[in-house]
Amino acid sequence: PQTLRPFGKAGAVPTLINLAHKHALQTARQNAGIALAALAKDEDNLAQLKELHGIEIIHHYVKPLNMKKKA
Repeated sequence: PQTLRPFGKAGAVPTLINLAHKHALQTARQNAGIALAALAKDEDNLAQLKELHGIEIIHHYVKPLNMKKKA
């Protein structure tokens, strides 16, 4: 997880939250959510994700692919 910290310091967390929230393509939102989950393994990135309400945004806007087909 130490190698993930520089991504958070470089601004990846808010950028990926924005993609997960606003991108027109579902697959792009999915990929941003996956990247955020990986970055959240670092405690500083997770704190930033929580502070920016990223978990709520992921939950609301990024639906698992198998749920998308059922809905």
